[in-house]
Amino acid sequence: MIPIASQQTLTVMDNCGNFAVIECNCNHVEIIKPAENDSFVVAANGFTFQKMIEYNKHGIDDWRSDERYSVAYNALKENRNCFSFELARDILSGKYGFMCQYERDKGADTVWSVIYDIKNKKIFRVEGNPVRKKFVEDTRMKFMQKERMK
Repeated sequence: MIPIASQQTLTVMDNCGNFAVIECNCNHVEIIKPAENDSFVVAANGFTFQKMIEYNKHGIDDWRSDERYSVAYNALKENRNCFSFELARDILSGKYGFMCQYERDKGADTVWSVIYDIKNKKIFRVEGNPVRKKFVEDTRMKFMQKERMK
């Protein structure tokens, strides 16, 4: 077991397509799976699981996380039958509402964003704000082929 030293949200997925968001800190860990009628999970800096919300007041860097969570959740809910790279890019680029459009003159901005296309085993990243920069395929990480895993 690895000790947890800070508050974090982690999104994980296995080779079978099971996925979840893990909200954790040194006191508590919660695993959030998709709701019964949803085929997605959402995370945005702050905790959303009821037992974890109390920890949000302990200095977590939330940067409008409630608003960003709602934007992502609602966009995914509206487009539940057409998940795609383009949808993820449009959400992160602010086409569905505030996501990364920070006012740079106030000292805030997005450093990087990433989209994992699990089905096609591709990773796309943008170094900087996706409002101003384009996602590019990141080929540094090689996915294991199923044949090699047997």
